[in-house]
Amino acid sequence: MRKFIFNLDLSLETVDNTLLKCMADAWPMLEELCISYESDDDDDDLDHDGRALQPTTQITVDGLRALAACPNLTKFEVAFNARLGTLSTTMQSLPQAMGTCNISLRYLAVGNSTISNARALAAVLSEMFPNLESIRTHWLHSDPFYEQPDEQSALWRECSVSYHWFVAVRKQERESFERTCSKKDLVIMN
Repeated sequence: MRKFIFNLDLSLETVDNTLLKCMADAWPMLEELCISYESDDDDDDLDHDGRALQPTTQITVDGLRALAACPNLTKFEVAFNARLGTLSTTMQSLPQAMGTCNISLRYLAVGNSTISNARALAAVLSEMFPNLESIRTHWLHSDPFYEQPDEQSALWRECSVSYHWFVAVRKQERESFERTCSKKDLVIMN
C-alpha cells in the first residue's frame, strides 16, 4: 500500500502511538498517510473564530518516531498531542529520535494540534524529520478576516521558523564533524 487516507466521522481518541506504529510496520512502503476527521455537521466543529476543528488523536510527539519504518513517506497528516513541557524541564526529557528519522518526509500537516513549547517541538521535529518543506496547521491561515493571531497561531509560527534554524544548525554541525573526521583520518594515516 502506498497511500492511506483515513477520514472518519467518529472519535479519533483511539488512534494512538501503538496504532500508528502498527500502521507504519504493516505498510512500510507508504508514501502518504492521512488520518483526519470529517463531520457532516459543520457548525459543531468550529472554534471561536469559525475555523473548522479536527479532534486530536492520542498520538504524541514521541509516537511520531514510528514513521521511520516508512522510508518512502513524503506526506503525513494527523492532529496529535504536540504539547511538551517548558524548555528548562523539557531539554532533559525531550523525546529522543534515537537515530530514527525519516529523511523523505516533506509535508507535515498537524490540523489543530495544540503546542506548548515551540522551540522544543522544533528541535525534536528537526531531528526526526530533517527535510520538511512545510509544516501546515489549522492555526496558521492567511485569511484577512482573522485580525489578531491567537496563542496557538503564534506558537506554531515560532515552531516553523525555529525548525528551519535547527535544521540549518544540525547541517552545519554534521559538515563540521565530517571535515574534522576527515582531517584526523589524514593525520593518522601519515
